[in-house]
Amino acid sequence: MKDKLRNSALFLASLTLSALLIEGGLRIWSYEQQLQYSSTSRREKIQQPLPGVSYLYPAFASFTQSWPSNPRDYFEPSSNSITYRVNNFGFRDEDFSLPRTEKMRVAFLGDSFCWGNGVKDNDTIDSLMERRLNASAVLNQQFEIYNFCLSGYNTAHQAALYDHVVRHFQPDVLIVWYFLNDINVPPDLYFHWHLSGGGTWLESWRTRSRLIDLAVAPFNRMANHRALLQRVDQAYSKGHPGYESVARNMRRISQTSQQTQVPTVVAIFPWLFHLETERYPFHKPHQVARDLAEQQGLAVLDLFSAFEGRKAEDLWVHPVDQHPNEIGQRIAVQAMVNFLVPRIEQRGKTLIQAAEKRRQTPPQVDVEPGRGWYRAFAKPNEPTQATDTPKLQMDSPG
Repeated sequence: MKDKLRNSALFLASLTLSALLIEGGLRIWSYEQQLQYSSTSRREKIQQPLPGVSYLYPAFASFTQSWPSNPRDYFEPSSNSITYRVNNFGFRDEDFSLPRTEKMRVAFLGDSFCWGNGVKDNDTIDSLMERRLNASAVLNQQFEIYNFCLSGYNTAHQAALYDHVVRHFQPDVLIVWYFLNDINVPPDLYFHWHLSGGGTWLESWRTRSRLIDLAVAPFNRMANHRALLQRVDQAYSKGHPGYESVARNMRRISQTSQQTQVPTVVAIFPWLFHLETERYPFHKPHQVARDLAEQQGLAVLDLFSAFEGRKAEDLWVHPVDQHPNEIGQRIAVQAMVNFLVPRIEQRGKTLIQAAEKRRQTPPQVDVEPGRGWYRAFAKPNEPTQATDTPKLQMDSPG
């Protein structure tokens, strides 16, 4: 009996020592835990400021997002973070002018991928595209790119924002950045949103032990992968609420573009996952999104071909954050410029004349940029849901 107890104790001691050695090795090796995701400092949000608009930022707000580590030395070295600042109208860009300038104006609608989660100001889609278009000297015009993208926005939010706000800036071209989760696929199926110490007891232990995380992560990824494929396949089937919402709001965007005579492009951004053609699991959603846009007379650019064959992980902001990093942003911009330039040249005279007419047309709203700028954009029969003093939600994490 004593021998059995001694052997059991030795086995447990050996097992414990081995686990501690592996844990120590993983820490020395800087194994990246697959549970932790980035955290966001407290940020101001004006909730439901206009009908159908999810939220807006007050002018000149700022907040910081951080990640568990800095494997590419891209973030701020001391804090593994990026600080975001918004402009005079609450969007991530240089200050906007409501009246038209002498430049041709291109506007973006989209979500966090277009907003630029995890990339610096010089690497956002609007900054890169503005430089590329102006360098191309197409039509001998100068361009200004206005980024109206906001994190978490889907096609319904974008259509409402277009109706209430963006159309008043009189863009000459509109680009709708469509990511496949705009059909309302739950984000926790492809992002690990839990922070250190939160969630279930297993998640709590995973934040404390790299060994436990290493053992659990593959099973968690497989479960999430299966659930994601199932949810996406369901959502992109006719009759599903997500499908019907995208169809309805593509039509709404098209109607607003027709009323304002703005050429509109839907750019479909791929899931950065298994980008080899034969392994990529989302060909059906790409085709469905393309069909829904083209049925409404919208031009479509499917960006999958620009990313095809690349290693997806090299394009992520961080090993646990699948937003496109600065490399992914550049790839997307180059494909968009290649798509836009010949079409802008083809429409040359018509676009220039329309831009000149817009410059001579005063804005339909009278607004001074500031914390309550959005109130001027509500239609008389559609009052804002905010009070005279904006109700600001302090949101953390993001």
